[in-house]
Amino acid sequence: MPCRRMPSSAATFLAHVLARVDWSRDCHFHTETTIDTLDYSGSGMNAGSKLVVAARGAPRRALGRELPPALPLPAGVVTINFTETGGNVVVTLYGSLTDSSAWTPSGPTGNPSVVSTAAGMVVFGGSGDGYTAAAANSGTWTLGFGPGGGGTPASSSGSVFGILPGAYVLLVPTGYVFSSVTPTSLSSTMTFNSATFLSLGINPTATSAIFGGDTIRLTFGVPDAGPGPALALLLGGLGLRQWHSSRRSRAAA
Repeated sequence: MPCRRMPSSAATFLAHVLARVDWSRDCHFHTETTIDTLDYSGSGMNAGSKLVVAARGAPRRALGRELPPALPLPAGVVTINFTETGGNVVVTLYGSLTDSSAWTPSGPTGNPSVVSTAAGMVVFGGSGDGYTAAAANSGTWTLGFGPGGGGTPASSSGSVFGILPGAYVLLVPTGYVFSSVTPTSLSSTMTFNSATFLSLGINPTATSAIFGGDTIRLTFGVPDAGPGPALALLLGGLGLRQWHSSRRSRAAA
């Protein structure tokens, strides 16, 4: 049988397989193989397993290329996290906003990087587009998050972003796209050298500002990395436990 060259695009290759695979017959498990030196699904060294999806022939189905209009999508979430680390306070920002109906453009604007705990203002500085909230803030972050203080960071980089929940004011990068499908992603960091929550006047209590379908979270401590790393660690631990259990059983036999 002549060998066919694999499509150069990963998306093209996956579409080719998914259009042809029969999930009831085309999944083939290869167990106790030497594919991997260490595989937690195996019983020991050089005894792992792999799943091969073998699909060929004519397409069995037409793949969808658009999201259904009624598909429920998650609301936009931006997380601002404060962490005490190495004698400094590091502030990180990640996420995206999706609800265009929650914001009214107010024109180009800008602001330097700053944190004002008394006012409840956090700004990753630069020039961008200003917005005011068209919907009321239904969250608990409406005023400050500490007795006062704050200040200007020693360094700041990444996306322009600013929020003053009490005044319903938002700063985002120029041309920001509010979309539930392809929103502009935000990622920023700023560092306060030789600082602590106490010296910045921060009350480290998690809170959120909610405008329509968008949520801006204020968190403290270890950033929330989502379920991925924890799930991987759990699965790896279970696999390692199974491997050790299998070795003990074979030794006993």
